[in-house]
Amino acid sequence: MSGRAVARQIYSTLVRFDHNLKLTSDLAETWEVSPDGLRLVFHLKENAKFHNGREVTAEDFVYSFNRLADPKTKSERSILLRDVLGYQEFREGKTNRLSGVSAADKYTLKVELSKPYDAFLQTLATVSFAVVPAEADKAVTGGQSGGLSRNPIGSGPFKLADWQPGSYIRLEANEDFYAGAPYLETVVFKVIPDCEAQFRAYQNGELDASNIPDGKLKEIIRNEELKGQLHHNDLIAIQFYVFNTQREPWKDQLFGSKKALRQALNYAINREYIADELLDGRYKPFVGIIPPALADWYNPANSDEPRYRYDVDEARRLLEVSGHPQGLFLPQKMQLLYNEGSMQPEVAGQVKGFFGDVSVNVEPEPLGTAKFLEKVHKGDYFIAHGNCVAEYPAPDMFLWRLLSSENTGIQGNWAQWHNDEFDALVEQARAELDTGKRRLLYWQAEQIALEEAPWLFLFAETVNVLIKPYVKGIQISSLDADASFPNNDLSHVSIVKTDKD
Repeated sequence: MSGRAVARQIYSTLVRFDHNLKLTSDLAETWEVSPDGLRLVFHLKENAKFHNGREVTAEDFVYSFNRLADPKTKSERSILLRDVLGYQEFREGKTNRLSGVSAADKYTLKVELSKPYDAFLQTLATVSFAVVPAEADKAVTGGQSGGLSRNPIGSGPFKLADWQPGSYIRLEANEDFYAGAPYLETVVFKVIPDCEAQFRAYQNGELDASNIPDGKLKEIIRNEELKGQLHHNDLIAIQFYVFNTQREPWKDQLFGSKKALRQALNYAINREYIADELLDGRYKPFVGIIPPALADWYNPANSDEPRYRYDVDEARRLLEVSGHPQGLFLPQKMQLLYNEGSMQPEVAGQVKGFFGDVSVNVEPEPLGTAKFLEKVHKGDYFIAHGNCVAEYPAPDMFLWRLLSSENTGIQGNWAQWHNDEFDALVEQARAELDTGKRRLLYWQAEQIALEEAPWLFLFAETVNVLIKPYVKGIQISSLDADASFPNNDLSHVSIVKTDKD
């Protein structure tokens, strides 16, 4: 279950993505962007209500934007507002609001930027920018403030009915939803972290949709009944391992780069073997940062002539160049951390084996999510598993969020990698309004990162899920990472069972 998927049903945003990833209206009836990209005006629908019955107005969006930016909220997503006027002053405590966000009238919201940022409109479709009622946010629940954390109140098609942590979340239809009551009376998101258990529950008729366990995809394709329930799409998502570039042995020195060492390990990996033999072909070998599913921005040269191929001889040569022939002067056992809920131990074991072939010793170490994130955010690791599933379809989601210097640590740049030329190119691309020029700038930045190799590049992801044939209306997009369908509007989904079901 994805928390983002649940939030998508409870809350509304100004705009959202359809299954083709085109921006469409949510609470904004229409909108305009000035020719210089610095001013956005949104005209709200006049019949939308929060679940508490109060009408949604432009002032609610002003409150919600400021809530996201407020340092007291401690949101990792506040950086998405970086280019809004007044953001830096707000973060530094010089003011208590965003000067660039205002309500012109009850149903008109204005947003002003300090410089153009082409992807800004797309970020507004993420649940980070969901509108919330101030009175519910400030309510006292159980003797503590922050009522929305346990009692979410939005304006979306469903509202919270029951929440049993670690077990399930049950939503019920919002009969006052501005677009009309949903077809479904209730939606239940069950918490079943074990994918094998999910699959069994699906086969037993306890779930209407399920993710597919590792090693089961080819079996399902051969099964006459199940293959008709299989749904597949390329994801705007990538998998990789992160080198901690601020820790030996990966750290560049004042008079010597360690990129040859990082490059060597990229040559040591047989991505095709891992993808085909261990992962059933559900992931695709990929040496790059902007994934192929982001078709308008993807650089096809990364597939035609990948920067790194499986080449043990080249890996050994580069180890010598880096001053570590046959793994000499490297730590004897470097931890290869992965989140036990998100990365297959077989993959970590195979990476260990490939590294061992060039005399580099690593030890896979699974950690629970909380401990894993604590370590990577603090930089307390040698190598750690990373992945990125896009929340919005823009190259910034990968290049800026994951590798820019300003996002070091918890914001996304776990490698703590710093490259001035890369940063400058990404900044230039963010403000470039010409699509062709912006694409080339992003590609130049991507090539710098590939050359410097702060990551062990692995795969582009696909989504493979099972959906019962009686479930109608789900349209899987390249943003739907799992069977909770975080980009779907479930108000359009229905259950149409026949005697066979």
